[in-house]
Amino acid sequence: MIKLFFKENQKFDQKWLWAILSLSAIIPVSILINNESFKLDATNFIVISMMLLPMILIYFTELRVEISDEGLKYQFYPFHLRVYEIKSEEIEKYNELIYSPLKDYGGWGIRYGFSGTAYNVSGNKGVEIFLKNGTKILFGTKKPNEFFEALNQATQQ
Repeated sequence: MIKLFFKENQKFDQKWLWAILSLSAIIPVSILINNESFKLDATNFIVISMMLLPMILIYFTELRVEISDEGLKYQFYPFHLRVYEIKSEEIEKYNELIYSPLKDYGGWGIRYGFSGTAYNVSGNKGVEIFLKNGTKILFGTKKPNEFFEALNQATQQ
């Protein structure tokens, strides 16, 4: 039976982000709809849908992380359609850190760069994992201490 040490699901919940997304969608849609010659045909429906798409996509985006005695499983839904797994024996070392999402990784989301790969949704706390194959992955978390302790349990088996 699998022993679960840690589970966290994070969504984009920053008020500033939702304010920007809402304004960038609602203002153009309102202008379009309030036009006297507006009628809801297929073309306008597609235009409005495309304006609302970023907001809808970010609403459903979720970083899912589980740490068990088998290792770490993660999914950045809906961009990852399957769950990825890092087995405990693949982990060389790991550490908690405070980082700058913008400066160190260029923002939030799935970020690829010279510093490695980052999966982050909000905040500036995370756990950096170094794999034996040389890969470095950062997971942003709202619970860095619990994440770190769960990795201790998973890798000390």
